This record gives sequence, structure tokens and C-alpha cells, in this order.
Amino acid sequence: MFRFIVFTILLFLAGTNHAASLHRFHSGDCPRIEPMANFNIDRFLGEWFVLENANDNGQVCLREEFNASQEAVVVMPKHDENLFDMARNELEPTGRPKYETEDDMKIMEKAYYVKRSYLPFGGRQIISETGKISFSSNTSQSEMEISLPYAETGMLNIKHYEVISTDYDRFALVWRCQKTIFGHRRSAQLMSRRSELDEKSQQELQSLIQHFEAQHDIKFTPVRQTNCNEVSALEAQESTSSTPMTKRPPSSSVADTSPIHTQDTNGEPPKSKNKKKLINIEIGSFQLSISYPFF
Repeated sequence: MFRFIVFTILLFLAGTNHAASLHRFHSGDCPRIEPMANFNIDRFLGEWFVLENANDNGQVCLREEFNASQEAVVVMPKHDENLFDMARNELEPTGRPKYETEDDMKIMEKAYYVKRSYLPFGGRQIISETGKISFSSNTSQSEMEISLPYAETGMLNIKHYEVISTDYDRFALVWRCQKTIFGHRRSAQLMSRRSELDEKSQQELQSLIQHFEAQHDIKFTPVRQTNCNEVSALEAQESTSSTPMTKRPPSSSVADTSPIHTQDTNGEPPKSKNKKKLINIEIGSFQLSISYPFF
């Protein structure tokens, strides 16, 4: 039974599209993070470029666009007197109906959505997905629950999304947490209204980013935002890492292990082997590295 469970998990992980990614799981529920005070969701609307991402999955050109729309919401009676009026209308046909048509039972309410687009690792086409936003608190709209239909696993993905700090015009630091069978998976994003931050903003955010990393046991990595509208350019730069938007020591590069095609003596190129992909999993002190395909 144990072997079957392990094998199932390995097959599930092998089905993802990440050539080299780090998913770090933590036990228990998502930690409580102090939300941003006096957050204004309407000023937060619009397009954001994700410049740095904790728990990087190899995505590039990652952007999130927040928008709002007016939707009709059905209003049901909430008080006993309303229920009594409706019952009386059934017994007394001459009585004035509480609701003459179904439209009379609806009000217009503002609904919020987020459109997430990115190019997955090794992909050649931008993936877009739209999720609906609900608010976790009646007093603060900085705490959200975002439901994305597919996301990285191909299943419904519900994440706790919380704005920690933003000036609405230059940057935003957001916290994300997702419940899993292992406990929870935490991550964070540094976003900007433009595809890069100016040097002054980088210096201002450097200490905030470093403190957030140390406090919540996460590590930010840069997300490339160049040549996102040119597929040919993306293919040429797929293995090129982007420049961090906040200054920190450069990370070590990873060598490309793609097979080199050469001409053999028979005039036919040899068959290339499948490129190995690596997934690293950390659950507390337990670490697991999986290389696939397995053969």
C-alpha cells in the first residue's frame, strides 16, 4: 500500500511541466499575516507585472490583471416579515406581490476578477486563466480568496491572496498561501506596474524583501519580463535568467543538459535521448529529488 501511494505521488509530480522547480510545503494551516491597513481595492485594479516570485516554477512573462464588473445578484428575503408577506400573497391573490418579477429580486453588485497570464517553463504559448475574487474579511479587502480553474496542477486552485504593502502606482508585495494534503504551500510576489523597477524603488524595497524572506522562510527569484510578445525571442532566451529587480547576490547558473546533435558516419543524426527533468520537494526537514522520465 505504501509503495502504491509513493508511486502515485511520483506520477503526479512527473506530470507537471516544470523542468526544475522547488515546492516547499509546511505543516499546519497557513500562517496569519498582518494585512495592509486602509487598502483600496479599486486603486489596486489594473495590470501588474510579477518581477520576483517565491517558490518559482520556471514561469516567465507572469502578469496579473485585476478588474471589476457589475453583476446581478439575487436577493432573498432575510426577515420573518418578508416571509410572511410572501405567504400572504399566496393566500390573498388581490394583495400586492412582494416581488412582481424575478428581476425585482436582483440588485447590481460589483464583482472582482483577476486574469493571470504566463509562459510556462519550456512552453511556446502564453497561458491565460481567469479567477474570481472573494474577500475573506468584511472589514478589509486586502485579504482575498482567488479561485483559478486550472492552474499548474490541472485542478481547481484556491489560494489565499493578501496584499502586504503597495503604493498602487509603482509596486505591490503580496502573500499567497494554498492548503494542500501536506499542510500548506506558501509563496509571495513582488509586482510592479511596469516590466522593471527603477533603481530608487529597488533600494527602497531591498530591506523589505530581505526581512519578508527571513520572517516567512521563502526565497524570491526573478521572473523574466522581456520579449514577452515575441515567441521566437522567448525560445532563444528560454535558458537565460532575468536580472533581479531587487539587488542581491547573483545565483549560480544551471548548465543546459540538452543533447547535442551530431552527424554520424551513415549520414543520419543519432536519436536524441529524452531530456531529464528534476523536481525538488521539501517537506520540513525531508527532501526528495525526482528525475523524470524514469527511463
